[in-house]
Amino acid sequence: MAKTCIWCERRPKENGRYVVVRRRADGMTEDLTPPSFNARTRVHEYGGGAVLIRDGVVYFSNFDDQKLYRLQAGEAVPQPIGQSPGCRYADAVLDAARQRIVCVREDHSGPGEAVNTIVALRADGSGPEAVLASANDLYSNPRLSPDGQQLGWLTWNHPHMPWVSTELWVAKLDAAGSGDCSAAPRRGFGHGITVPARMVTRRRVTGASAGGYTTLCGLVFGQGFFKIGASYYGVGDLETLVRDTHKFESRYLDWLVGKYPEEKATYIERSPIHFTDRLTVPVILLQGEEDKIVPPNQAELFADAVRRKGLPLGFLLFEKEQHGFRRAENI
Repeated sequence: MAKTCIWCERRPKENGRYVVVRRRADGMTEDLTPPSFNARTRVHEYGGGAVLIRDGVVYFSNFDDQKLYRLQAGEAVPQPIGQSPGCRYADAVLDAARQRIVCVREDHSGPGEAVNTIVALRADGSGPEAVLASANDLYSNPRLSPDGQQLGWLTWNHPHMPWVSTELWVAKLDAAGSGDCSAAPRRGFGHGITVPARMVTRRRVTGASAGGYTTLCGLVFGQGFFKIGASYYGVGDLETLVRDTHKFESRYLDWLVGKYPEEKATYIERSPIHFTDRLTVPVILLQGEEDKIVPPNQAELFADAVRRKGLPLGFLLFEKEQHGFRRAENI
């Protein structure tokens, strides 16, 4: 692997799939993952941390089945190593001394909310998966110390988001890799404000996700300042969102808006869907059909309200797209 560079790239013309690519020492590039694979995870719905490369071996999550795969040099077909039914994998590290992978696992096999844990699985796919850390709501960033004797990770619980209140845990590992973390938590607190991305030029407003919420608020609360707006998978109804969104952000609005249903009145007064009678300008709504973060019903409800007003409306629902557009025909 000397003098090579490996990266993961998105290909809109291949239905938005992610490919692990290598640039060799001779300057030529080659795909490492086969055409039928998409190196993308859905842990926390936003994904990230889908690929690990160590000693010429590629470990990656595959989007279609969410299994964790291993692809060794010279092999044409990746082999599944993490394949518990209904589970997703991300943010992996190699525990070379114990020949295993440590990663975040998100289990969707049961009823209700998904279960997140830190697990270890054999690098060759043999043997069962072992849970190393559990009981908290969410986990991320498992990391081994350079000598392999300690394992650290981040964890947090509802209603907090990771930038509000997060714990760093460190466990000492024995030869088998079991951890003693009974007295290991190190608590860290962070505070910040998420500012949605938005662009305002010539009295038009456009934004995506939280920026889409800003767009819709600008149109209904802006007293006619904006003359047109475009919302990309934006939020129109905070009450519906708090009921329907995914686990990672299921309690986010507790911090941003207030506890629900105790502060239901605040949710109503801050939801554009309840003030569409003030809307007087054209709007276009663009939404991914498979979006689990801001589900399609957000755009559908707002579109229905605009139709009732008889205003110019564009509503585009994109098949096989999630939170953000990845396919060439939709970009």
